[in-house]
Amino acid sequence: MSNFKYKSCKQLESSLFLAPDELRSCCQRFFYNGKMRGDASLLKVKKGQSPTPKQILDAREKIFESIQNEKSDSCTGCHLLYERDSKPNFESGLDHLSVEQHTFCNLRCNYCSDLFYGGKKPSYNVVGLLNELGKEGHIKNCKQVVWGGGEPTLEKQFENLVVDINKAASPKIYHRVFTNSVRYSAAIDKFLKQNLIKI
Repeated sequence: MSNFKYKSCKQLESSLFLAPDELRSCCQRFFYNGKMRGDASLLKVKKGQSPTPKQILDAREKIFESIQNEKSDSCTGCHLLYERDSKPNFESGLDHLSVEQHTFCNLRCNYCSDLFYGGKKPSYNVVGLLNELGKEGHIKNCKQVVWGGGEPTLEKQFENLVVDINKAASPKIYHRVFTNSVRYSAAIDKFLKQNLIKI
């Protein structure tokens, strides 16, 4: 009987982070051997490209293999890595989704970074990607969606995105919205009354 163990990470297995120009499997940052690592990038997305669920799965597999060989610039040395007896099934779907697809904000807080208010639009069709993930069943077990950015309510499709994700996700899903609450949002008001979101 083999004693071989695979190294893996729960976030790599079942989380997806949407940024303006890339898709990531985590948002952890840490130092290892004097180098900052983390924010494991699955795909860099050029303007007009449309990432597919298959590309996301392939990218997960690629990072997983690089972890086994200790060649992952993002993950080597991370405290979240753990050992398991079998290879994870990356097709089992997502349980955590983070939607931070733009960097528009109506404030300029002096403690913040322009990473969150630099005015970047998504370089890919976020609605299309989320719809594809929903159609193929990748978010049917998703229990948590985190909304950030930028100010998430500045996204014109914010309300529709929440509704579309809800249709395809677990009935136990809840949304955490990181908002500065400076401007009134009818969608936020409605979703709070439905107990669908937390701020």
